Amino acid sequence: MQVVAETSDPIELLLEAGEQQADVVFLATSGNERETGLPSHLLAEYSNLLIVTISAGPQNATIYRQTICRETVASANGVQLPNTIRMLKQQGF
Repeated sequence: MQVVAETSDPIELLLEAGEQQADVVFLATSGNERETGLPSHLLAEYSNLLIVTISAGPQNATIYRQTICRETVASANGVQLPNTIRMLKQQGF
């Protein structure tokens, strides 16, 4: 593993990730998951990126990545499919 850039500026990080064609980005956080939307912005721009956040408190790491999910529904009839889609939307998918 090679460190190719370091920055604390979120805009600069977005630019560097693309310029360096980064595979992995490490972010130090205070442990408050709501403090930044940076992982989602990075993934929106660079879908193959792996983002690792490391909290300053207890040494916890969180990994962000985009995945493709495939699910087969039992029935694709006119009633079951819309109900399944509603259920998935309620779950945040």
